[in-house]
Amino acid sequence: MTKTLTRRTSRASAPEATALYDIPGPVTRRRHLMYGIASTVLIVALFGWIVYLLFDTDQFTAQKWTPFEYKGIQELLLRGLGNTLKAFAYAAVLSLALGAVLAVGRLSEHRVLRWVSTLLVEFFRAMPVLVMIFFIFVALKVQPLPALVAGLTLYNGSVLAEVFRTGINAVDRGQREAAYALGMRKTQVTTYVLAPQAVRAMLPTIISQLVVALKDTS
Repeated sequence: MTKTLTRRTSRASAPEATALYDIPGPVTRRRHLMYGIASTVLIVALFGWIVYLLFDTDQFTAQKWTPFEYKGIQELLLRGLGNTLKAFAYAAVLSLALGAVLAVGRLSEHRVLRWVSTLLVEFFRAMPVLVMIFFIFVALKVQPLPALVAGLTLYNGSVLAEVFRTGINAVDRGQREAAYALGMRKTQVTTYVLAPQAVRAMLPTIISQLVVALKDTS
């Protein structure tokens, strides 16, 4: 009874073969185990080599870490970290909002709105981020944090607009046609049918672009 129950449990927990996936056999499982062990050994060896180089060049000596004990240095680092996270938070939210607006404009059936949105996207996407930040800071005489957030928002928002537009266009056409057949308006189709699927499909690209925005705060 116990053996039968154990066999059924293991059979239920084992992955099933599909058209796109074959259950690995004993040889493949052993090969995967060897690959995992070899990769772990290489990672540990690389980490040990890095630690050895740091010790060999006296990077862990107390003298090189003494400056971080000063309260002024600690406050400076913490203030810089806080400003970085603050700028990233503002830029991320505004970039997502601007990207959504520009993407809707580029997908609009109105020719003027589509042209204006395309012009803004292509212009801000081609402009260097540093040039826009310094232009806003120097020419418009804006404070450093708003200038940084504005520059990051304009650039990353235009890039995210293309990401959103590509994701929406990549959704199966049958989804759109089925929604229209149910009597849904274009706004409802975009909001409830196309946008959720597009965001889910393009989420890795969106996250990577937000990481770029975080790094650009430097």
